Amino acid sequence: MDSLGSAQEINIPNLTWFNVSDPPCLDRLSGHLVILNFWNYSSMTSLHLQNELKRIERRYPDEVIVISVHSPRFLVDKREKNLRAALERYSITFPVAQDENLVLWERYGIKDWPTVVVISPKGEILFKELCGTDISGLDKRIHTFLQEAKARGEMSSEKLTLSATAKPPGNLSYPTRIKEMPCFTSNQKRWALADSGNHQIVVFDDDADEMARFGSGQIGMTDGVKGVARFNQPQGLICSSQEILVADTFNHAIRRIDLTKDEVSTLAGNGHSGNVFHQQESTSRAMLASVTDLERLGDRVFFSNAGTHQICALDLDSMEVRPLAGCGIKGLKDGPGTEAYLAQPAGLHLDEAAGRLYFTDSSTSAIRYMTLEPPYNVTTLVGQGLYKFGYGGGPYGMALTQHPTSVFMCPISKKLWVMDSYNSMVRYLDLDMEMMLDLGREGGWKCADPHCAPLSEPIGMVVDEGNRILVADTLNHRVVEYYIPRKIHYTWYE
Repeated sequence: MDSLGSAQEINIPNLTWFNVSDPPCLDRLSGHLVILNFWNYSSMTSLHLQNELKRIERRYPDEVIVISVHSPRFLVDKREKNLRAALERYSITFPVAQDENLVLWERYGIKDWPTVVVISPKGEILFKELCGTDISGLDKRIHTFLQEAKARGEMSSEKLTLSATAKPPGNLSYPTRIKEMPCFTSNQKRWALADSGNHQIVVFDDDADEMARFGSGQIGMTDGVKGVARFNQPQGLICSSQEILVADTFNHAIRRIDLTKDEVSTLAGNGHSGNVFHQQESTSRAMLASVTDLERLGDRVFFSNAGTHQICALDLDSMEVRPLAGCGIKGLKDGPGTEAYLAQPAGLHLDEAAGRLYFTDSSTSAIRYMTLEPPYNVTTLVGQGLYKFGYGGGPYGMALTQHPTSVFMCPISKKLWVMDSYNSMVRYLDLDMEMMLDLGREGGWKCADPHCAPLSEPIGMVVDEGNRILVADTLNHRVVEYYIPRKIHYTWYE
């Protein structure tokens, strides 16, 4: 194959390296096929590409070396501890360079992530491409490049020395979303939590005592009884007294936990990421993409198909999947569902009385809603576009967030609560005043923990009767309770 030019040196000043004791340079990598992966941990497509690269490296352990170049976008993903947590959370063991100032990004002419650059054993660029949801052809290309390099006698067998990452201590590992479970009795309250890093769903009583765990704790996509079934980074949940529906994010699937039998089954998805939905499809054929959250209205299960920038619905009666909002173009554009642009929709909340499905559009740092009936109009409340993010309150048009991940409508107070993940804050929209405000803005809040820690990239939350908020404090591996009447917060479970 013809070369696209000589590769640029990757071991340059001012990079922070992870997972490798001696940062590699191109001369040291000669004799191997090198895959440079420009990515960002906030991008679902980037994370799924990491999984494909793991498979490729396992298939060619002596010939292929993967180097991941993390290209920050937000303020928080420039922080060493946050990137280290992402590598641990997603079991990324490749050598990783934090390209904080986007120097390698510019030298290699990268326009967006994830982008893959393949370098020959002689240091020539063979291939450069932006990867979407369909990455099935990458393995075939790598196989072809290897066969050609072997035929020319260019391959070597030296391996890099890698360092392992430690599993976080405690009972939880990167919890993401929490939902209330309907009570069996009037005085019994239960909660379901997606313990994503442990690949399990945990059920608690209201005193934060564990009642059950579903999932073996091993990565996979296996149905069966609770100790045998496997999930892969599950997130969104929707609960009834008889079942829990699970957004099994990295399996691109919607799963069902039957609480009467303690069994897990699969409703939709086959473990592989699909492309943009343009029409209705049966669940036997439909391929979902990074399902992050769920809501339910009767037999309709709304889900955020983050990998294709869409919101879709699963009809439990006909067992068909249909697109509702998002044409597949990444961006911020309101209008009828089929014409709207979305960007990695994350958290959902159903407001049946208002006829709205609120959602966070994380890659545009936006808070939006979709109407529940055709043409499924999309309206933006807060958010200005793909590269407009930060922190700011006040009127909708001035407010800024940074990668929000959850919303929760409280009918009592008329507040739309927002988890502003990368600002590590609980915030809310006053829908009557059309203002964005912060929890605790008036001061006077106290931490009741012996050793207090601020929130760190929290993802999920639930508001309990308007006076209590439970937050999945993701990077701190815990659940935090905010008790509004007394203005106190403390660790509920860790």
